[in-house]
Amino acid sequence: NPQSSPLPYVTDQTFEKEIIQTELPVLIEFSATWCAPCKQQIPVLNAFHASPAGRDVALLGIAVDVGGREVVAPFAAEHDIQYPVLLGDESLAFDYGAPGFPALAVVDPHGRIDSLHLGVIGRPALEAAVADARQREP
Repeated sequence: NPQSSPLPYVTDQTFEKEIIQTELPVLIEFSATWCAPCKQQIPVLNAFHASPAGRDVALLGIAVDVGGREVVAPFAAEHDIQYPVLLGDESLAFDYGAPGFPALAVVDPHGRIDSLHLGVIGRPALEAAVADARQREP
């Protein structure tokens, strides 16, 4: 049941302290530079992040590339990613239930995984998922 799943432990302290403890809905996008559909997801997330619907929502990308920062930083610049991207690995994505990429975990304001979306998610479905997560009771 995704509505009662606790968040897997994340070792990056910035993620723990500044994102999860915000009491906002959190979008966690798992992707990789080698993933063609992941490139299609970027403009959707950038537009959402810049829109009124994206206010009061924490958006975070987690890149699972084994090449780390040397691969991810130029990719993020080339594709004009306008939201924070942390480095992770595939096992972290699997901990969230993502069997492939891209995958988007929607976390409710109480820190629980509310839904998981596999593949490219469109703007209407993204906004609906965030609205659903906002309505969850503690």
